[in-house]
Amino acid sequence: MAAAAGLTVLAGGAMAIGILTTTDLQPTATTIPTATTVPRTEVLERPIDFEDFHISQIATDAQLGLTQVAVVEGIREPSLVVHDGSVYLFGTRDDRPGLHGWSSRTGWVWESLGSHIEDQTYFRPIVSTSLGMLTGNAGDQPHIWSSEDGTLWSEINLPVSIQESETIDSLAFGTLGDTLFVGLSTYIDTASVVAEAVAETLDTQVESLNWSWSTTSNGLSITVFGPLGWVAATMSTGEIGLDEIDAQKLLEAPYEEPRLVVWALDPQEGWIQVPNPGNMNWIDTFQTLDDRAVVALGYSSTGQHLMRTHDGEGWETIHPGRAYTGMTSGGGRIALYSNSPRLLISGDGLEWEEAALVEYFPGRLIWDTGPVAIGDGGYAAVVAHAPTVALEYQEPEPVTMTRDGFTLTMNMNAQELTLEGGGGRWTYAVYEAQNPEGISLDHPTRTVRFSNPETGEPLVSFTFDELVEAEGASWSSNHPLGRQAVLAFSNDGEEWIIQDLTVSPGENKVVTDLVVTESTVVAVVVDIATWFGSETDGGLEIWTAPIP
Repeated sequence: MAAAAGLTVLAGGAMAIGILTTTDLQPTATTIPTATTVPRTEVLERPIDFEDFHISQIATDAQLGLTQVAVVEGIREPSLVVHDGSVYLFGTRDDRPGLHGWSSRTGWVWESLGSHIEDQTYFRPIVSTSLGMLTGNAGDQPHIWSSEDGTLWSEINLPVSIQESETIDSLAFGTLGDTLFVGLSTYIDTASVVAEAVAETLDTQVESLNWSWSTTSNGLSITVFGPLGWVAATMSTGEIGLDEIDAQKLLEAPYEEPRLVVWALDPQEGWIQVPNPGNMNWIDTFQTLDDRAVVALGYSSTGQHLMRTHDGEGWETIHPGRAYTGMTSGGGRIALYSNSPRLLISGDGLEWEEAALVEYFPGRLIWDTGPVAIGDGGYAAVVAHAPTVALEYQEPEPVTMTRDGFTLTMNMNAQELTLEGGGGRWTYAVYEAQNPEGISLDHPTRTVRFSNPETGEPLVSFTFDELVEAEGASWSSNHPLGRQAVLAFSNDGEEWIIQDLTVSPGENKVVTDLVVTESTVVAVVVDIATWFGSETDGGLEIWTAPIP
């Protein structure tokens, strides 16, 4: 039987190359139902390979050496979670629905958990709670499932049914002891009502429309746009089948704030609607501090709110002193982080201490912070940073397209299009309030037709998608000089190891999820060049390092 190279973690965090037979990678029959087992060859298409890469040390002599452990093909929406001493990886696939999972005790050797919850295609990130692992789905109706081992999932019936006119804005869940908290915010999706009416009038697809309201002396009207901001049509509300009163309601409704309802599922009393913490409109996340408290991070029209409850009955406002972009918890602690980068740590949700991370980036512009992980072994955060010097700007280059003997040149600097062919040369404006002379938009065929602006003689046509793609190709966005991504790790929040991520895992690769256990740091790395490609299977990599 073939063998694959593996790593053994030795005392003191050292690593030694070893041998793992394929039987080590096989799931056990006791944990994986035979009917839903994913064949091992689908999980690991080739032998596991290892690539140690350079470590940039700043604070200590210890080293954090991430090592590539596995490549899993075709997995989307990866979610890492630490539960009951094991690391779990869950994700979805393009080729079939269901929640696909893998588990590892060490972060080095992974086994398949099979595919579960087969009728679903999208899942909220998995969280570890006192009730087991939880995940959810906020499609037409909200769903929540729980599992102890990642193989058998049970749905938790929610006390709500979403009406056809409502759209789910956010779904968050967490636990306090045996009590489950669920926050669900919804809004009335009136934009789709108008879009469908406009689409029917123009005989085109809803997703192809870009439209806006306007008010004239004759009442409300709808302006529909084509590529490059050109106006395709302007119609009264009557022309799309809406009377003035209904149109006014639809105009106002999209600006109504989402409505948040919070429930608590008590083992004895069942579902109870609890007060909305801070009169929020939506909750990003609930985070649990063991059995002591649950903290909610959310927003309303007045800004960000951070609320805490220790009994599930009353909520108190937490004042950390500034706005934060995310919150995570683990190891009996909770962390708030922002793009400063600043990291606040708390053991009770009330008293906060700042982890000394920002001083490691003097004179740098922090581009982004996250993901962030906290666990028994310490803290880990991905930080993208760049010098605070002037930004480099590249002028957009002209882009050309050729068809039927005509060449169309898009020059975004001059904000014009030039068409040459058939012995003539014509210039058209790119951005105007109304369509330029010589250009007409056909929404049913999604086509832009070019004609001689003076005589009206038809010349050539290009599709919407071709023009939008050319516009994107011609622009080169501002970008900071020397942008760099690093993984920062600390045992105590004071001394940090900074691992360069720009060169390896690779310039086009990003860390999308991160966890810290008692002995390892585990990261999910995705190649963004293939991750967003619709025709690739998006290779997903697992990287692991022993904690120094």
